[in-house]
Amino acid sequence: MTKIWRKNFEVPKTDLNLPFESSLGCVKYEKKFLGKAYLKEWVWVIENGNTTGCYIPIEQLRTAINETVKKVTGNPSYIDRVHKKTTKFNHRYFEYAEKIYRIDLSLKTNKELIRYHTKLWKLMMDSHLTSLFTTWFIDSNGEDYSKYLQNMVQEKIAKTGSKISMAPAFSILTSPKHVSLGMKEEQESLKIVDIIKKNSKLKKWFLSSPVSMLVKKFEKLSSSERRILYNHYQKWHWFPYTYIGPAYTLDYYLQVWSGLIRQKINPEKELKRLKEQNLNAQKKRALIIKELRINRHEKHLFDIAADIVWIKGYRKDCFFHGFFVMDLILKEIGRRTGMTLMQTKFLIPEELPLVLNGQDFTHEANERYKFCVVNMNGEKVQVLHGDKARKVLRKIQIEKVKKVKFGKLEGTCACPGKAKGTARIVNTTEDMSKMKKGNIMVSINTYPALVPAMKKAAAIVTQDGGITCHAAIVSRELQTPCVVGCKIATAVLKDGDMVEVDADRGVVKIL
Repeated sequence: MTKIWRKNFEVPKTDLNLPFESSLGCVKYEKKFLGKAYLKEWVWVIENGNTTGCYIPIEQLRTAINETVKKVTGNPSYIDRVHKKTTKFNHRYFEYAEKIYRIDLSLKTNKELIRYHTKLWKLMMDSHLTSLFTTWFIDSNGEDYSKYLQNMVQEKIAKTGSKISMAPAFSILTSPKHVSLGMKEEQESLKIVDIIKKNSKLKKWFLSSPVSMLVKKFEKLSSSERRILYNHYQKWHWFPYTYIGPAYTLDYYLQVWSGLIRQKINPEKELKRLKEQNLNAQKKRALIIKELRINRHEKHLFDIAADIVWIKGYRKDCFFHGFFVMDLILKEIGRRTGMTLMQTKFLIPEELPLVLNGQDFTHEANERYKFCVVNMNGEKVQVLHGDKARKVLRKIQIEKVKKVKFGKLEGTCACPGKAKGTARIVNTTEDMSKMKKGNIMVSINTYPALVPAMKKAAAIVTQDGGITCHAAIVSRELQTPCVVGCKIATAVLKDGDMVEVDADRGVVKIL
């Protein structure tokens, strides 16, 4: 029987660290989690700094997903322990990265740089891969766990005669009780706005000039005023970094605060609303559990789904923070060896000491950036470029995706609601300028740097992901209708299309 490979995901703007780290540890961490490796092969393709596809044999992918769902539903207490361990790893990873961030790396020896990189890399693998199968694969190909829980909600509604709709009930039941790091940053930013509004001199300063001038005038503020603003910038400017940056600059925050002041936002009222929104969601959740007569085991399964949503977001934020700090190490290695940051980002860890000892990997780095594959076969991982990479791709038979003939796409409801508007394809930060208030944002997948565009959207549609994806997490915080897992959405929808999003039913229509 011919082995058919399915495209599981793609990632705009990435480097070699993500696919190599994932490939190096996938089988090892799957064995720890499931007791056996079912997913043993994949081919991860990078072209011009973008992951254009990760291809996995369908049979292996489906078996790994089925076994993961079976593990979650059959032994939820085990999943609790795994998720607790993941949270601990991520906390440790974040703290160690913060420690490195405060070090002047230019004063450290080559051996010290490699030691920092090695430890950061190990913490990255633990934090990213310990729960990989619950935070990614479980819902990555058909939203298996989401549909399992949605069917349960439908059955409960039918059995109890409840008037509640499935989509909002499912959304509330899978909403986490903990706020995301993105929400924490927003709350702290609103507190800064409150400080500015209560300081008449500082408020006047913000209103006196355009943002470009505020940056130039920043040093004229008092030391205490500068410290308040600069500390927030220092704490959070890594947030949109993803895999290759950039981070926010100081003028981004000055622009945000200036805009909120000019819009006459009441920060105290907004902070109260955000706090009450989370509390109300948990109260509604308790009422739905009671109304639908969800028993203890069933509630535990919804609790796990809510944990997955939160852990996926927290893990990814820690991952991006770690990439931001890792790049500081790689930048210093590049400075010492005459390589650019992007070139060092296309080296594997074992090559870094060799580069510092004088070996030249510039050609390999450049070729890998242009086109390479990371070929995982069991615990053996190869990074191939050029003709060798093309040969690997020619050997695998990739599944043909059916073309959509009608003006309708289907996915999974991440946040209920309906909206009509003009579609805008937003996959990179450069695309964000296209977004206007009330547009329908369409992405392969979203990440923190795209949040400013998401805040303008009347609805959000993504090609990848289930209830645990970034778009699902943010859309719930924003209360914006969202449909995820609309396969080939970015190929079917075009900028300027008029579309209707019915997130309750997981349907996107081209009008």
